[in-house]
Amino acid sequence: AGADVRTLYFSAQSTPADRSSFFQMQTDIYIAAHIAKNTHLYVDKGIGSRFEAFAVAGVLPLNGYIKAGWFAPAYGIRMDDHNMFIRSQTLFFGNGGQDAGIEVSVSPGIFTLTGGVSNGTALDRDNNKAKAVLGRAEAGLKLAPVNLRLGVSYYNNASISGTTTLSGGFLMASLSGNLTLLAEVDQRKDYIGATNTATTGLISSVEADYVITQGLDFKLGYDFYDPNTKQKTGTSSRYVVGFELYPVTGIELRPLYVINKEEPVDVRNNQMLFLFHFFF
Repeated sequence: AGADVRTLYFSAQSTPADRSSFFQMQTDIYIAAHIAKNTHLYVDKGIGSRFEAFAVAGVLPLNGYIKAGWFAPAYGIRMDDHNMFIRSQTLFFGNGGQDAGIEVSVSPGIFTLTGGVSNGTALDRDNNKAKAVLGRAEAGLKLAPVNLRLGVSYYNNASISGTTTLSGGFLMASLSGNLTLLAEVDQRKDYIGATNTATTGLISSVEADYVITQGLDFKLGYDFYDPNTKQKTGTSSRYVVGFELYPVTGIELRPLYVINKEEPVDVRNNQMLFLFHFFF
């Protein structure tokens, strides 16, 4: 059993007037039960309609499993910051994207291969024959003093109105347990059947975390989004700097400053954030 509670205070530049607010970013309760040999049931209930509920049976060779239920596709890096462009500009805004389906995975040696099929809709059932498919391949390496994990992801979601395809690569690296780097680059293709039009966008996020001392981390982040690579303008960038503090077990305090840049017109929308995170 476990829980995550994240309460966010933000102060944002805005037109015509600046604003500030508290925002209940997350309230999740987790329960996992061992229901049979190598088989577990997992339930995560969050705010509103967001939840996950699935069973995982470790019955495949090569340390593999079969997973079935309602869950988010295993695409890219699942970050807690829902404002990062690899979440907000893909199909997983607000750490959503949960869907009904199945997933299988095997781990031969240093590799992990994952595939999945789901409805591709936020509804409780599909209204067409098209399905969303997921493919993921990654490898974990230990090259002292560096721990490295890198991989690629593919997600294709077809529906009556059109098709959205995500493809990209990700990297996770840690150096001597003090410096951690997380990076992901994605290409997003959207095809709209009614107008027979297609656009290709580019999405990327990079985050670096450095442990200054036990309980205090320094954080830097950068995001880039180009909704249409055929156009010369229209891109957005996001710069993040701040700290993560852990004064006692189960409590995190995260002050951040976010600079947002847009082209061709830069909007007045920088933010000061302070996250209260309680967990067990």
